[in-house]
Amino acid sequence: MRFNHFNLNVSAEQIEQVKQFYCDLFGLVQGYRPNTSRPGYWLYAGEQPILHLNQIVDIDKTTAAGSHYSLDHMAFNLPNMADFVNKLTKLNVTYDKRIYADRPSQIFLYDPAGVKIEVQFEIE
Repeated sequence: MRFNHFNLNVSAEQIEQVKQFYCDLFGLVQGYRPNTSRPGYWLYAGEQPILHLNQIVDIDKTTAAGSHYSLDHMAFNLPNMADFVNKLTKLNVTYDKRIYADRPSQIFLYDPAGVKIEVQFEIE
């Protein structure tokens, strides 16, 4: 088994901001997305569409099942914590940094729709 993608449902008011957030922060790029019944974007890392963003019309109708509210967090691995912290500072993103001596250090942050993101960095 291998990882395929994350799917986030976000409001019409937030979808552009959420898309730009992931593109700016992780270098994802908008790519091909098949026609579906809802507007949205597929954001790619290389050839893989790893983040599917779907626009929802009424957020209250999706909170019971299948919405991003049931997602605790998603996690990414990146090579350089200092570079990432500089990017967060430049983009004015609030974060919580956790440094460990015996395991990968972590940064936790939230996207504009309130989804928690964990970023891990190897022990330096």
